[in-house]
Amino acid sequence: MSKSNYERYINSVVNSIKCDGKTRRKIKEDLLSHIQVKSLETGENDPWKLMGDPYEVANEFRENLNIKDKYLGYYGYEYISETRIFGWPLVHINNRRNGFARGIIAIGGISVGVISLGGISVGIISLGGVALGVLLALGGLAASLGAAIGGAAISYYFAMGAYALAKHFAIGAYAQANIALGDTVKGILGVYKTEGTGDVLMKIPADTETFVREVKQLYPRVSNIILKIFEIFIK
Repeated sequence: MSKSNYERYINSVVNSIKCDGKTRRKIKEDLLSHIQVKSLETGENDPWKLMGDPYEVANEFRENLNIKDKYLGYYGYEYISETRIFGWPLVHINNRRNGFARGIIAIGGISVGVISLGGISVGIISLGGVALGVLLALGGLAASLGAAIGGAAISYYFAMGAYALAKHFAIGAYAQANIALGDTVKGILGVYKTEGTGDVLMKIPADTETFVREVKQLYPRVSNIILKIFEIFIK
């Protein structure tokens, strides 16, 4: 187990405790010593397996040092699961102020994971104020290769939001993509309410059969889900 993992575990404990610098240093020293002793006794190097939930360990220090629980609400809560996949915790939750979470499932002020939820979120599937995703991003500002949905949505394949920008499909108050639908649009095929720029333009409400036919000329293998979403807004 690398030194950085020991440091991350110890910091997870100490950051949950409101105390002065001298006490923090003492807790770190005691905790490191205890981890090292248990590691020698058991042959196990993973501090999460040796000690358990950092939050529970922090509670023990609070009780032993008579640190009042009133500080807990300010510093928040952090949970890191013992189960790990490719070195990442299965679940990491960190709701401390500006807390960083990294895991297969990550929830925090700043989060990075396969499924990620946070103020600033990065993941395969990402939800947050600012969301960056590979397959799906939902947020105030959302960006994704697959689908982005948000106030401002930017995507390679499909974007939907007040401002929607994509390579292939976009729906929004302002929408720009090869296939664009909205109040103001720009694209190869545009379906607009107020203003449109494109090679083929249709005004809302538009005939869905004509729209589907035009889309399939550009995208013969277009997903039926995409077509259904567009049809709902066209009507």
